[in-house]
Amino acid sequence: MQQPTVILATGGSGGHIFPALAVAEELRERGWQCQFLLGGSKFSNLVEQAGFPYHSLPAAKWSGRNIFIKAWSLVALTRAVLTAIGLIHQHRPTAVLGYGSFATVASIFAAKVTGVATLIHEQNVLPGRANTLLARVVDRILVAHPATQTRFSKSQQPRLRVVGNPLRQDVVGAIPLKRSEKPRQLMILGGSQGARILSQTVPQAVAQLPAEVQQNLVVVHQARPEDVEATREAYANVQLASCVVESFFDDLPQHLARTHILVSRAGALTVSEAASFGIPSIFVPLKLADNHQQFNAQLFEDAGAGVVLDQAMFNAETLLPHLQALLTDDDRLKDMSKAAHRLAVVDAAGAVGDVVERVAGRDIFSQAA
Repeated sequence: MQQPTVILATGGSGGHIFPALAVAEELRERGWQCQFLLGGSKFSNLVEQAGFPYHSLPAAKWSGRNIFIKAWSLVALTRAVLTAIGLIHQHRPTAVLGYGSFATVASIFAAKVTGVATLIHEQNVLPGRANTLLARVVDRILVAHPATQTRFSKSQQPRLRVVGNPLRQDVVGAIPLKRSEKPRQLMILGGSQGARILSQTVPQAVAQLPAEVQQNLVVVHQARPEDVEATREAYANVQLASCVVESFFDDLPQHLARTHILVSRAGALTVSEAASFGIPSIFVPLKLADNHQQFNAQLFEDAGAGVVLDQAMFNAETLLPHLQALLTDDDRLKDMSKAAHRLAVVDAAGAVGDVVERVAGRDIFSQAA
């Protein structure tokens, strides 16, 4: 019997690639073949390392009011759709699953033209433009958070399922690891590119903590490659239990499993991982056009699992009281950890895999009824 095939279409960000890889790993274990269509090649090495074939689509951003840019975007979209149609004819998938971005728009359009089952997955609380557009035509709409349901129309609700954000197997495998009571571990994450404002501000705040708190504190800090040395120097005169500053952590799940407090941007995957590990978090959302990181962070704060600090007001003086309160109040830390755990959906990859198999089996209308 021939293996069923699914095409996963993603943009060029970690927030798209990592959930897609988690689902691909799940479906591979179920006997599926998985093909990736990527908008760009930034994370193609991760797809290749995971053992999945991939293809890059010609892409262009639909943004701004310039008529020439929009005309070029239409040309690029047409080329991408034609390329995707060719790949669909070549690989004969039974479903196409998109994660947002220009590549997903082209792939879903191609799937509709060729009669292949279609799904999208939205990782953020606030849906992106691509998924908002595609929700009108796909067979299934998958979302990470219950709060996202209200962002879609009443007519789209029967096709919508809340499934969580799929986590990679190495992340899921690290969740049962137990963190020690002492020393406390503070982790700083700025997203896949790091965040200079965190590298400048957090060391200043840590330096102002009481000496007894510093001596029982482990700092694990992800910085931009060009900021690593300056960040290490900023911590050099602080009497910490230990300090590690790197631009990338191959063993990130193990670090998260040991983390008591997270200071971070509020990308969709980071928020979901913080929930799964039960980490009280201080989020500094990156200001973007749609402000979607703010919505992700607010979910944590509203649940009592975190604090949201506006970047415009973010400095050592505004961060320090939150750090000190969390590092010195065991009961508050435990309560926030429990609140974070309540937001977690650990087997999201399995839930997405179930829906893919049902949709590919073409029982979509009976399931939605």
